[in-house]
Amino acid sequence: MSLSADGGFTVRRLEQVQVRNETGQGNGWTVVGTLDSQDVTRFADLTGSLAAQPQPRNQLAIVMGGRLLSNPTVMERLTGATVPLATQLTQAQAKALATELGAR
Repeated sequence: MSLSADGGFTVRRLEQVQVRNETGQGNGWTVVGTLDSQDVTRFADLTGSLAAQPQPRNQLAIVMGGRLLSNPTVMERLTGATVPLATQLTQAQAKALATELGAR
């Protein structure tokens, strides 16, 4: 999976991928991934630089196999290992994306 923006990078493997029902928080169904420790700092730096950009330049392209899987808008620097990869999905869309990203 590639995380693309100026200065993007490739994530070889997500430690975990989960589908979460966040409809109560107004986020719809959400897919989150857990980065390995080597990618956390790079992802935080990338999201920090994206968050400072105006729309639509603050979007992150999540690409796998040359196909765009998601392009979330980044509103703030994300510093944790578990990060949102897509929000505002239907349950079926979230499950399909999570499966493509390696959810078991």
